[in-house]
Amino acid sequence: MKEPQIRVIERENTALGIVYELGRGVHQDTAAAIKWYDLSAQQGDVDAQMQLARIFDVGELVPRNPTAAAKYYQQAADSGQTKAKFELSPIYEVGQGVPKNPMMAAKYYQEAAAQDQPTGRT
Repeated sequence: MKEPQIRVIERENTALGIVYELGRGVHQDTAAAIKWYDLSAQQGDVDAQMQLARIFDVGELVPRNPTAAAKYYQQAADSGQTKAKFELSPIYEVGQGVPKNPMMAAKYYQEAAAQDQPTGRT
């Protein structure tokens, strides 16, 4: 288990990422948001990993980057995050940002389903 003060720092970095991503009290700054999310993600903050995965997967704030999206979804999935496992399933199924791997796709579909994640993407 992580030290409580390390968890607080992770959460503060993630919160700063949100502030910059949304422009709450500051000018919206995607690069700063990504920097703060990445600091937290490197420390194992699953919320920051999911934020980064979403940013790179959707491609609204930055050009779409399937490889980066898969990387951050993988980090979150490795920490047990159900939604990350669900999002990785079709990524491995079609080989988007990672080598195509039907076995990994099935693994993540099964794990997500076992953790009550819906079976269809929204």
